[in-house]
Amino acid sequence: MKNLYFKIKLFAEIFLKSKIIFNNPKKSKIVFYDEQWIDLIPKSSKKKSVILHTRREVFYFPILLKTLIKFGYKFDEFYYQLEFINHVEPKIVISLFDNFINFYRLKNYNKKIKFFAVQNGFRNKDLNLKDLTNSSDKVPNKSMLSADLVFTFNKKIENQYKKYINCKTMAIGSFKNNFSPRKKTNKIKKSILYISPYRPYFLKIYKNKNLLKQKDPINKKYPLGLRLKVDFELPISINNFCLKNNINLYIALWATNKLLEKNEIKFYKNILKGKYKFTRRTNLLSNYKIIDKHDTVACAYSTLGYEALARDSKVAFFSPDISRYEKSYNFGWPNSFNKKGFFYSNKYNYNEVNRVLTNLIGMKDKEWCKKIRNYRTCNDIN
Repeated sequence: MKNLYFKIKLFAEIFLKSKIIFNNPKKSKIVFYDEQWIDLIPKSSKKKSVILHTRREVFYFPILLKTLIKFGYKFDEFYYQLEFINHVEPKIVISLFDNFINFYRLKNYNKKIKFFAVQNGFRNKDLNLKDLTNSSDKVPNKSMLSADLVFTFNKKIENQYKKYINCKTMAIGSFKNNFSPRKKTNKIKKSILYISPYRPYFLKIYKNKNLLKQKDPINKKYPLGLRLKVDFELPISINNFCLKNNINLYIALWATNKLLEKNEIKFYKNILKGKYKFTRRTNLLSNYKIIDKHDTVACAYSTLGYEALARDSKVAFFSPDISRYEKSYNFGWPNSFNKKGFFYSNKYNYNEVNRVLTNLIGMKDKEWCKKIRNYRTCNDIN
């Protein structure tokens, strides 16, 4: 019944919401699997490539029809992707998102094609592997997932990829961070930039805190609140620290469009008092320039936080303490550090926020770089 519902929903979205193109995709030597972050690719390379849309934005009708005829009731988006690849006949398929299960399934059907993936963000112990095209929430066996090469943030995380995926790995750091080299700039003194982890469901949880008692969809061994309460309570503690110490608080917004931005601002106005400012994303790389302007950065388990650390920014990390269930939310995972350090903690109450931020505020850049040298060696992602 669940599978039937999923297929009805899939067809409804395809024909009611997706853009249908009635021509076949062009033949190409390169296919980009998914459109996001494609704007970072040089125009000359994009002209020689084809995009395989994976979020139901676009379907090619001839490929769609061929897939329906060939697979009938078994039809799903994976088979559509497979027929797309068969038609285009590429030599290389590249994914700038590293956690899409179907990307790794395709290799087993196309042995002669090279498949490359690029780590895009923070990953937990299961690599946050997602299947956007199937009703199942189970990660397939390793024998079903393959790639020729996965480019990772650092060497330490490489073993996690090899645990779930048949692949070779190469540590290159964050490709987005690499696209935006740090430049000398005048920093905003006595300022803290909080990296917002906001997601659209935050407002719903704010209105009904009982939702935090439900099982976490990422790991059903513990309630959702064990992982998410930090995103509701940490900004309050940071804001109180700023108010008490006459420090300017800036919030780096997550939203990528005006509607999301409006709701994200509404969320923070609901939970925070006093004066604070919001910084907006203006393009794919604008957050890196924003980070470079601020004296201190604060976050929970944020990819952007680790990227800021790689840029030598002073960064305070506050992680949810769920290590009795899994350790991948601990600071610096998969490295094994103490639960608390001079710039990080697994607690986010006011006392811990005060301790960590007091350590960082006013610290000279040279002293900071000296103190984080060993952590940078373990976590380097630039």
